[in-house]
Amino acid sequence: MASEWNLKTTKMKEKKLEKTKKILQEIKMLYVLGLLIVACFLAGSAHAGTVLIPVKPRDGEKPDYCAETCIQEAMIYFGKSISQVEINRAGGGDKVQGLWSDGIETALRTLGVKHEKWRLNNPKYFDYIETIKQKIDQGFPVLVGVKINPTKHPNWFCDHFILLVGYTDDSFIFNSPTQRKERSFVQFRDGDRDGSGWTLTNPFDHFFGVAIKGMSLR
Repeated sequence: MASEWNLKTTKMKEKKLEKTKKILQEIKMLYVLGLLIVACFLAGSAHAGTVLIPVKPRDGEKPDYCAETCIQEAMIYFGKSISQVEINRAGGGDKVQGLWSDGIETALRTLGVKHEKWRLNNPKYFDYIETIKQKIDQGFPVLVGVKINPTKHPNWFCDHFILLVGYTDDSFIFNSPTQRKERSFVQFRDGDRDGSGWTLTNPFDHFFGVAIKGMSLR
């Protein structure tokens, strides 16, 4: 009688164990399915074909130090740490007002930064875009000038300098000293010259770009 009872108890335990294993397997399958759904969602929400150079954004040390911040970010990426004030001085600045386009190249030469500069008048706009993308593909961040519309300086070909560090299907990814260490996007399309927002275009069809290629050995 006792042995028969023990046999029934054992069979009940085995059935419960099998049921528990089945439930655990179903839970595991649901968990894996959930991970796959999340992965698909993230893949679908990401920009297809995104290229990104891991240059860390930094804040400007002074309100007018947009070019200095861009140069500092690129130099740190290539292994050389330097203050933005030193960059300003290297470009012939007065340590107060930020560098303009000519001062940028002076600073880069003085600091031993390998670079390729191009300033184009009346180019084909999308040739300019393709040139920048090619430099980014090679691992070189590109410092460019942008207009901020509505502009306070209609006679300037650019109002601000940003560092392009990547691109998506329709936009460049950039670091900007005014964005509080966050990355932002500016679209490729021939921007609204007289509208609102940031644009790589300007009324003068004058485009400025400097690809930062690394540090010279000294």
